[in-house]
Amino acid sequence: MKMQAVMKFLPWVGVLSITGALYIFGGYSLFWSLGPVYLYAAYVLCVQKRLPVVVGIFSREPEESYAWLSNHLRQEFQVKSVFISNNEEWKFRQSISECNFAILYHTKRRGRLNVTDVTDSLYDEELKTLSTTLGKKNVIVVIDDVDNADTNAKEQLLQSQPTIASTACDLFLFSSTEKESFPVVQQSSITDKLVSMRKLMQGPSYLSLLLTRLNFRLPRSKSARTPIL
Repeated sequence: MKMQAVMKFLPWVGVLSITGALYIFGGYSLFWSLGPVYLYAAYVLCVQKRLPVVVGIFSREPEESYAWLSNHLRQEFQVKSVFISNNEEWKFRQSISECNFAILYHTKRRGRLNVTDVTDSLYDEELKTLSTTLGKKNVIVVIDDVDNADTNAKEQLLQSQPTIASTACDLFLFSSTEKESFPVVQQSSITDKLVSMRKLMQGPSYLSLLLTRLNFRLPRSKSARTPIL
């Protein structure tokens, strides 16, 4: 923890050292000597600083089923649990609008891995709605309590239920055996998966959001216009 604090302030020490050298030895005024400070502060605010992320966990399972996951994510993100009901589609859509990242959670304790594209699948329409509303890059699928959570099992599932791959940016499988070592073991297959998951949830920087909005406002060039046939 102390090392993280040191690494956090180390860049500022370097920037202030450059500022001092410019002011003392370079003969620059205080205003111009503070140039590196201005630039680094702008970098921190516009590039490093990111928009807050609200992660919605959408499932037909009770919150207790994925409490281990939501408790872990709450260390870094705001987490909202959403129960999917066949009779409350309006509530489901309203909950999506309150999130900017979604996890579709399913557990094999129901007996089957029937997420999409199979008989009696549970989440065909819900997964499509999440992807359409939030964008594929902001949706992942988590399937818990599987017998086999390795890469081969993941690939087989993606082939048999292709809607997952077309509507979500990633699929994460967790086995009961993996969860037995969590969070005691700091380096294991489950911690590696959770690190990858958190990276996907990082919100956009203020700079990227600004550039995206500016791009929408820029007029299209004449050459980019669709020719009339």
